[in-house]
Amino acid sequence: MISKKVWSTLVLLFIMLPFFSEEAVSVTKVKIIIQEKEYVWNTDGVMEQISDESSYISPYTVASFSSLIPGKDYSLKKLEEEVMRTQMRLVQCGLFYSAVVQIIPPRKNPHERTIIITVTEGFLHRFSGGNAYAMYGREGLGGSRSGLYAYAGWNLLGLSYAHENLFHNGTIAAFSFASYDLFPSLLPDNNASHKMQGAMHLGKYITPDIGVTLFSRILFTSLMSSFSEAHCSLGPVIRLNRYEFWPFSFSWNMETSALWYMNQNSYTAQTSWSFHKNFAEQYFSNKGRDQKLTLSFLLSAGFENSTAPESLAFNLYSTVDRSVRSGYSEEEVSGISYALFSTELRFNVFSLRIPPAFTCVPQIFLYTDIAFIEQKGSDGLYAYRDAFGGGIRLLLDNPIFAYFTFAYGLNHEGSSRFVFAVTGGF
Repeated sequence: MISKKVWSTLVLLFIMLPFFSEEAVSVTKVKIIIQEKEYVWNTDGVMEQISDESSYISPYTVASFSSLIPGKDYSLKKLEEEVMRTQMRLVQCGLFYSAVVQIIPPRKNPHERTIIITVTEGFLHRFSGGNAYAMYGREGLGGSRSGLYAYAGWNLLGLSYAHENLFHNGTIAAFSFASYDLFPSLLPDNNASHKMQGAMHLGKYITPDIGVTLFSRILFTSLMSSFSEAHCSLGPVIRLNRYEFWPFSFSWNMETSALWYMNQNSYTAQTSWSFHKNFAEQYFSNKGRDQKLTLSFLLSAGFENSTAPESLAFNLYSTVDRSVRSGYSEEEVSGISYALFSTELRFNVFSLRIPPAFTCVPQIFLYTDIAFIEQKGSDGLYAYRDAFGGGIRLLLDNPIFAYFTFAYGLNHEGSSRFVFAVTGGF
């Protein structure tokens, strides 16, 4: 005989069931509009061109930023979230001036949905630079998700190419070559050493947010007597960039690698996680202000085995977006393993329009860096390092995509330093 308590539980579950069940809908087709050129992606998997003329950017490039697939079923909540993620990815990728993704319910079948993606092609040239070098690049080569960049200057000569949607299936192929400090090394009484580096990524996007590649790099310096001393590394790299909406809206990034150095018979493992949360968005929107308040966190750690040479030590002095920004020497913030926590409170002061179509956003920020570093020969003991300071960034977003950071910080010992980096922050 069923007890009264069991009956009460069953009735309660029956009442609450509608709140936990979600209505499923099917995406019947995805319409992509690029510069008023229309394409339709149906459940048969064919991308059909509707307009007489084709756009420069391929519709497969647009589709690669979304996991919305015709014929696939979604709950209404999941569909709305993926629509928002798709729009954010398209806006952030730099290929488009604007992007809007909409859900259109059909007139006949209430369980079907049409997705309309509307984008405006952006400025595809890239200009940037750093300490004594300049960069020029071109994105969207052939309408695809690919780019070519050239670097030239006093301390850097280089070329890089990347394709992130090869064969229209998310295949990643990236190659680069760089020569560091060639000209400074030619001067007499100069301690700079010439370094040459070649690198390659081969892999695939598992989802629009997650990419997995096999990374290979060769680094040779003028201090090495033979090629057998070169740093030849090989290993997997996982990158993730995702927007979340629960328990609140935020974004996070992750990069994890494990590399084996063949000539040194050594290995290193490293991971970095960053989180970003915007505050007072509704307030700034209601006031009509082009401002933003963001709290950002970085968690990073690295380890290498005992046979790794000193040249493979982790450098928390000059590594972009992974450093202790105060007055320590380079030796004091380098080691064979480390754990780093960084936080920044960022405020975009205003948006300055520079004719004809450039935008510059000055950003002020306060930061804290805390690190525990194990140095070679320390018998497993970790040294404490910290930094407290502030700075300003100049963010030149679409269509320039150049970012410059100026920071000044002190540590608990009172030592300070000024830091310049070509970055928009972690």
